[in-house]
Amino acid sequence: MLSDPDFLKFIVFALFGIVVVETIAIVYLALKRNTYYVDEDGEEIKENVAPILTPQASSMKTMVVKPEEVRPTIQPKKEVPVEVKGTLVKKVIIKLSVNGAEDEIEIDHFPCLMGREIFNCDVVINEPAVSRRHAQLILENGQVYLEDVSEHNGTFLNGTKLESLGRERVHEGDVINLGRAEIQVLKFEY
Repeated sequence: MLSDPDFLKFIVFALFGIVVVETIAIVYLALKRNTYYVDEDGEEIKENVAPILTPQASSMKTMVVKPEEVRPTIQPKKEVPVEVKGTLVKKVIIKLSVNGAEDEIEIDHFPCLMGREIFNCDVVINEPAVSRRHAQLILENGQVYLEDVSEHNGTFLNGTKLESLGRERVHEGDVINLGRAEIQVLKFEY
């Protein structure tokens, strides 16, 4: 049977067809993944319930979010005047919002990990479009930086997507979007 040239041609064409179909599927899924929210396993998120983010898992609240009402806000990058306030940021005060519900949080230790994972994240954002470990605020040379730690859903600073696993300096007044959650940097304390 394996010595039959027609049978061998059939096997070669079948294998070639499988490779072509898998390649098309991979390209399609890669493009689709960049369009929709996905969880850390690469699964598309289709839920309509978006819980509000809180700094402690024991006080989580849930609210209903209509997908057509959820749009990330895009704000132009603001010029921040240079002010001498000190040499080292000690606290960052942020306002977290999901579809109008807000919570103000003081961050006084760095790095500050943000995401859905209750046991490892400092700021728990229980929202399906946020990765388990999505982003973190770090302190380097007295400056605060936002660092993307997830390769799936993307981290936005003032409407601009950070490179996967990249980082960018954060200023007072900046807006961070993690999935459908919006984080506004209100104030630095020195």
